[in-house]
Amino acid sequence: MKRYLFVVIGIGIIFICLSSNLFAVSPVSPKGLYFSPKFMFSHDANNIYIKDNGKKGYYNYLGLSVAMGYGIPTTNTVSPVRLEFEYAIGKAVGIKDNLLSHTLLGTIYYDINFFFTDTEITDETKQNILQNQYPLFSIYLGFSFGTKINTQLKSKVVKEEKIDYIPDNNLNLTRNAIVFGFSGGFSFNIKSWLAADIGYRFIIDVTPRWYHEILLGLRFTIPKI
Repeated sequence: MKRYLFVVIGIGIIFICLSSNLFAVSPVSPKGLYFSPKFMFSHDANNIYIKDNGKKGYYNYLGLSVAMGYGIPTTNTVSPVRLEFEYAIGKAVGIKDNLLSHTLLGTIYYDINFFFTDTEITDETKQNILQNQYPLFSIYLGFSFGTKINTQLKSKVVKEEKIDYIPDNNLNLTRNAIVFGFSGGFSFNIKSWLAADIGYRFIIDVTPRWYHEILLGLRFTIPKI
């Protein structure tokens, strides 16, 4: 588990170095640093369990994620490329078992921006729009790399003098794996500093096992001081 955490931390450091050195151009209107809380629904498409009525059921998770990102500086007001580091936690719903899913991801996003304006488009006005306006909405595509950790908390039952009891200590069953993710979605830019996102992400690990995720979130751009 520790080596996977080091891998993800290393990805974050690389992202910061790239954003601060390789992609800097002049003149620039950087999108900059942003913070993004998200609501997550995740469907485990691999594992099944038997319900009380004898039917098969799949594991579904509800959870939250928190992400920090950085829009790479460009000559446009809204950067077409974003780098993001995200932690997500989800809990299985509809079952008695205490199953948790933890995900650490580094993601690169590409935004396809759509501008709407009543101004006549000329070479001069086009440059002004790109530098001083933000688009109404965007379509984004993303690629992720990181690790997924699934844990199950079980009570340890001990027999003593033919009497069963549950002690205070519990057993944690853990499974972790390196994962890759592919995502796409829509962003509605409410303000130049606030956007609402809805997206889909397909995650596959090296086993392979795969997951389908729906994400709803907000992006708050941190103003430059």
